Amino acid sequence: MSTVGESMAGLTYDLKDDIAVLKPWGTLDLEGAAQIRGALDEAASKPATRYLVDMQEVQFIDGSGLRELMRTLETVRARGARMSVINSKPQFARLLVLTGANRRLDPPGPLGLIGA
Repeated sequence: MSTVGESMAGLTYDLKDDIAVLKPWGTLDLEGAAQIRGALDEAASKPATRYLVDMQEVQFIDGSGLRELMRTLETVRARGARMSVINSKPQFARLLVLTGANRRLDPPGPLGLIGA
């Protein structure tokens, strides 16, 4: 498992078989999104076919944080992998719906719900 981050936001990720579980935490606003950018890039470079972004420990996310997640989605999709969001809070689920990002993400299947 790898961890990157400071006090405002961070990201841990773990790779098991062909599934990468990414766990951002903290506040993913302009500053927090910048703090996790490198870790997202590192995690997206791992040889996985499925990426699960577990949002359980994210207290707040705005458009900057969402933009980093969508940038990561494009990276993993370019390699033929899929990305889903699990354990999102209602506010994030609403942000996904309002921006249409929920239609770009893959359904998580039996592993969890995006909340939308």
